Amino acid sequence: MTRVIDADAIVRADMSRMHGLDCRLPKKDDLHGAVNALRQACASNRIAVHPRCKQLIAHCKGGVWNRSRSAFERAADFGHYDGVAALVYMWRHLDRHTNPYPKNYGLRHDQHWIRETTAEHALEAITKPLRRAR
Repeated sequence: MTRVIDADAIVRADMSRMHGLDCRLPKKDDLHGAVNALRQACASNRIAVHPRCKQLIAHCKGGVWNRSRSAFERAADFGHYDGVAALVYMWRHLDRHTNPYPKNYGLRHDQHWIRETTAEHALEAITKPLRRAR
């Protein structure tokens, strides 16, 4: 599993060496496009924020661009809306292709009969080319 953190190279190296974590820098190109992708995901209900995440909700409601549209406007109570940036990074780097549940998730050997062969092995067995008799 890869973690995306906005930290110095030494911090990422320490996280890798000391904790075995693969930490990478977030992609920071095309901030406008990334914010727009997040906006579209929110509009199509593909993102749910837990109601207890009050700070993130406030950042999303209050975050606006600065005059030059180069960064988020700074505010006395919320700084420069780091919650919005974190959500943008999360949405941009989210793995949408890997099944998050491991094989046999929720099943226990003492409660279910779990066949040791997988569908891939079964498919291999029936699609193997037959040997020709000599």
